[in-house]
Amino acid sequence: MSANAQTQNTQMSSSSSSSSPEIITNMGLHYVTSSPTHLRLAQEALSRQNRMIEYDGRITAKQEIFQIRQNQPSKEAPYAEFWDNSLGWGKASNILTVINKSSVVFADDGNFISESHFAQMFMKTKIGNEGRYDEDDESLLGKFNAGSTDSVINMGESARSFHNFNGVVKKTVFELSQYKRDGKITPNIENATSRETGDFVNYMRLMNPEYNLNSGKGTVIKVESLRSNNNQGNVDKVIKFAKGLFRPDAFNQVEMHMFNWLNEEWPDDRKPTAILTPIDTTFGATVTTKKVNVYKKESNGEVVHTLKTLSPETFTDYKYKASYEIDVWTLKGDQLQQEKSYFGISEDKERVGFSVYRAGRNITPTPFTWGISTGQSRGRGIRIAIRYPANSFLDEEFGCGTQKTLTDSSWSHFSDSMKELFEKEFNNIQKLVDSIRSQQQKAWIKKYKAKTANISNLDKENAVQEHLAAKADFEENFNTKDGLIKKRSGHAYKAWNEFCKACENRISELTPEEDEEEEDVLGNSSGNDNGVGSELEEEELEEEDDQQGGGNDDDQQGGSEETKKDEEQESVQKGSEGEKEQETEEQTGSGSGEDDGQQSEYEMSDDEDQGEAAKTIELMGDIQDEIRKVFENLKVGHGADTNKFLETYCLNILAKIDIDKEKYLEEI
Repeated sequence: MSANAQTQNTQMSSSSSSSSPEIITNMGLHYVTSSPTHLRLAQEALSRQNRMIEYDGRITAKQEIFQIRQNQPSKEAPYAEFWDNSLGWGKASNILTVINKSSVVFADDGNFISESHFAQMFMKTKIGNEGRYDEDDESLLGKFNAGSTDSVINMGESARSFHNFNGVVKKTVFELSQYKRDGKITPNIENATSRETGDFVNYMRLMNPEYNLNSGKGTVIKVESLRSNNNQGNVDKVIKFAKGLFRPDAFNQVEMHMFNWLNEEWPDDRKPTAILTPIDTTFGATVTTKKVNVYKKESNGEVVHTLKTLSPETFTDYKYKASYEIDVWTLKGDQLQQEKSYFGISEDKERVGFSVYRAGRNITPTPFTWGISTGQSRGRGIRIAIRYPANSFLDEEFGCGTQKTLTDSSWSHFSDSMKELFEKEFNNIQKLVDSIRSQQQKAWIKKYKAKTANISNLDKENAVQEHLAAKADFEENFNTKDGLIKKRSGHAYKAWNEFCKACENRISELTPEEDEEEEDVLGNSSGNDNGVGSELEEEELEEEDDQQGGGNDDDQQGGSEETKKDEEQESVQKGSEGEKEQETEEQTGSGSGEDDGQQSEYEMSDDEDQGEAAKTIELMGDIQDEIRKVFENLKVGHGADTNKFLETYCLNILAKIDIDKEKYLEEI
């Protein structure tokens, strides 16, 4: 045989040996037929070729199952598909998830449209009667009619679904082994057995103890023969994944009942491990929102994401497609602690970045920075949420697939215009936070200036309440690291301080001289030379000195006289410099920008110097809180006149401590 004959591509035709298969190969004829091994490989190649022809070039069921499992975004994502169906299609208000060792049970109190839809629930190909799909309904979570099927494939080997139709429980089954064998999924429905019906009712009663079949609703899906058994780590991850998954503005009436049955199915104690409801993940923080409009240039198909609204008269070639919104907020102090406690996170960076919500459902359970710089602060407290409706065009723009989960690599698939917008608006998140903080400070200044202007209209009781509210407001917003106010200087602090002084003056103005004399008498005749408040104050301040003993406390007693003199000179020098800075601020006014929001680098060094001072002021605030409690207890059982006297006396003590605070701040 010639060399050319041995190397040329050869097709074995039916005219060859009848036992020889018809195959396409790039191996020589003699080489194939003379080797049993290569003949077997050639026959397998023919078999694959025939299957490709049979499936019109499409992959087989086995290949599809392998591919779906390989592309699975996370082990938790399939859970959300069942929850989506319960909320989006079933309109359920209660959702059940029972995690067993080798199975997972999903249930809800929603409705199926019809028995025919139920029989087809695991079919992945639309057959034309899915009237539930409405492209104009931007609240629907479903899209591909394949989410639940793919979720079963990702989780296990089979699933049984049950639904209550007018008091009769029906069943439909999906078996992967059958799908692999037949290469197709067929609709099926039958009546559940009496035992299956009993289990159905028991599962429903985990959500509603009063449930009975007469309600005519309810669905239970049991995914069995899991690919890997569940453990405690899986349970913890699923519960954490479910927290913050749904926005309260979209699903405010939903309760998710989570059960951990790893150790025993149907245990005697059937209390839920957790009951979750959608929460406000801003935890009360102020939110800044930007609206993004998306257009498509009809001449070349270019997609444009912009914060502007393009006029159709001017931009005739651009067709409006959809809109989405971007929310930005910062968490501070107690808000950060609330978030850490709720989500069970140890580091702030776990929540820094973009969270994308589709129709009110989080499709990025783990936020992504997508290459955007977080600055030196590492984005501490910064949160960004993108909200877009169930829109097929935006699904394509964001790359949202059947499992509705974006990943860190999704950024590479975004359109150039979308990337440019994000990079422009969020190229330095710290600058964005400083800008937001500056706006919040301006609102704070405006609020307290208006309150100060209105002080003459307050009676004594209202002045007292406003004063206490202002103190609480300051305590909530003052923090040397991430507070709205980071130091006791600047326009924001000044506006607040002026209002507090105005309140104190107003209270003093409205306090009769007779009350003041009565207070002195009570103070001298109570058997306590220093009064209740002063004794408590001294004890607490002594305790503070004991706690702060040692270290580098600027107020600590002891040390050489020379050191004290140096510190006094330094304090006088700093005070003089501070007065000059304040005069400069007052002369320049707000035109130079809010210093608290613009000078973050310098603020941090100032704040570090004031760390011990902040602790002292905080402790003095605690003393005031204790004094209030003491006087509230004293007021119990007394008449109106005595209580009025006690209230006035208490206010005077609190005012004295406020004066001591101011003196302390001046000294340091």
